[in-house]
Amino acid sequence: MFFMLPVGVEGATASRMPYVSIGLAATCLIAFLLTWVLPEDPEGAGQAELVEVVDYWHEHPYLEVPTPFVRQFLNPRLPAAIAATREQVAAPSEPDRALEQAELDGRLQRAAAAMNSNSLRRWMLVPGRGGLQWGWLTHLFLHLGWMHLLGNLLFFYLTGPLLEDAWGRLRFLGFYLAGGLVASAVQVTFDRDSAILGASGAIAACIGAFTLRYAHGKVRIGYFFLVFVRVFRGTFLIPAWLWGLFWFGSELFDFWTEGGTSGVAVMAHLGGFAFGFAVAVGMRAMGWGLPAPDAATVAEEAEDRHRQALEKSPSDVEALLALAQLELEAGKKDSGMSRAERAVRLLLAKGRGEERRLFQALSGLGTHFDCAALQPQVAVNLSAALERAPAQLSYLVEPALQRAGDAIGDSGVQALLKLSERRLGRGEDKGALALLTRARAVPGLAPARIAAVEALLTRARGPEASEASAAAAAAPRFLACKLLGVSADALALEASGRKANVPIERVRAIRAALVLDAAGARNLVTDLVVPGAPGQGPTVARFGSAGLQLGVLFPGAAPREAYPRLLTHLARRSGAILTPPLESIASGALPTYPSQAAMDAALYGVEEKLELA
Repeated sequence: MFFMLPVGVEGATASRMPYVSIGLAATCLIAFLLTWVLPEDPEGAGQAELVEVVDYWHEHPYLEVPTPFVRQFLNPRLPAAIAATREQVAAPSEPDRALEQAELDGRLQRAAAAMNSNSLRRWMLVPGRGGLQWGWLTHLFLHLGWMHLLGNLLFFYLTGPLLEDAWGRLRFLGFYLAGGLVASAVQVTFDRDSAILGASGAIAACIGAFTLRYAHGKVRIGYFFLVFVRVFRGTFLIPAWLWGLFWFGSELFDFWTEGGTSGVAVMAHLGGFAFGFAVAVGMRAMGWGLPAPDAATVAEEAEDRHRQALEKSPSDVEALLALAQLELEAGKKDSGMSRAERAVRLLLAKGRGEERRLFQALSGLGTHFDCAALQPQVAVNLSAALERAPAQLSYLVEPALQRAGDAIGDSGVQALLKLSERRLGRGEDKGALALLTRARAVPGLAPARIAAVEALLTRARGPEASEASAAAAAAPRFLACKLLGVSADALALEASGRKANVPIERVRAIRAALVLDAAGARNLVTDLVVPGAPGQGPTVARFGSAGLQLGVLFPGAAPREAYPRLLTHLARRSGAILTPPLESIASGALPTYPSQAAMDAALYGVEEKLELA
């Protein structure tokens, strides 16, 4: 046992309620209820009387049955078959023949009345009734049994609502009715003795139009077959044009093999399909209901164009910005911001002459543009340009300064100072104080920069700021430490045999580096910078690899995984500046110094000989 049925159109949805399609399907259901479900014998009414007519005619083959009766109720081959038996039956005298003809005529009248009382027969299209009959319209909504009804509604469900959505309700209604009439006219032309009922011709027109209009869509086919006792079932996708071609081919095959004698109006199917396909061709030529590419397809095509442009010219700013916007809108933040940053860097490199284009680009990217995703030095340059930006970009200034504050050295301090001034101007002294504390912990600042930090600290905290600034300018004090434990808020340390708990919030800077020993081996050094007491320089808690005890703090974790986790925790809980950035630490890209003295001279401006744990 094997069968396949279409079960859906992949990704196709109607943008509005298909009221016409719903109405047509509802009309078919109501007509089926009235003509098939409610009648006691919907198909059998008049059959007994018709059998009596045929039997009597067989017994009296010399009698005449009117051609209209044959066309409406009998097999068109029956008159020839009965005529072949006339020589075998002797004709009676004229008076007796007249009486027998009258008897047959009476039976014909009773049979016709009984057949016409059949609700299906009354409303179907019967060519023998002539050209002017309601059956031309009503037969489009009649069905002979449940399988006939459900099969037609399934195919209509797949095609009708989509065509209605594409062409409009009134245009689709006219198309459906015209398709049914044309299909039936084709069937009557080839077989004037057939009686027609069902929506198959109109639905065949829908399939023909769908095959062209949605040619590149995908139809999902469900299959089921039984091999011995094993069942195979599932679904697969085929192009809509192939499905329509297969359907038309199967109908054409039925016509060739059955010759129109199968009881199915095959010519109505073929004529309806051809009519629907032709209408779709005309609709396309007139520009009605052309396929509207969905948003996903448009975005994909645009991305392809911009990628091709970048392959030819990697510095194409327009392509970079367009592709960045598409990716950011699609939720691809990493790749989108990477392209946006590259475009911003290129525009910044061209100087003030391209600032107007830079500001237009930032406006286009809108809230998708995230300054926190920029490299700190790019944020430094961008924040400087934003000082001249129009008012509508003012929302980017502080995020750019915030990220620029992560830059190493004096440029980062300048950004922190500018951001502090803005917060002090709004009365946000606490926020400004946190930024200034970060700035104060940066080593090697010029006296003028230290003075600027002290001045802002004085504004933020009054006289206490001067003492803190003086402490920051003093030489740091180094302690070789061992990390005993880490909690959410404190560090348990051991230095010179003494144990102490240090609040994490006191840490103002975290620095990681590799230092070469006498044998040329690289050793990991980690510094936690804590502000000193009044009048003193900061305290630098220094840890060697062993002193961190990563295996104790993070059992089961590899050192390359545990170390970034530790520093991430410290940086987030303290707000301290992390040098180098976490991305570099996680990847192992740490600065390397030829000696401990070289590291201290570079970072703190002093030389300190300290034996690490």
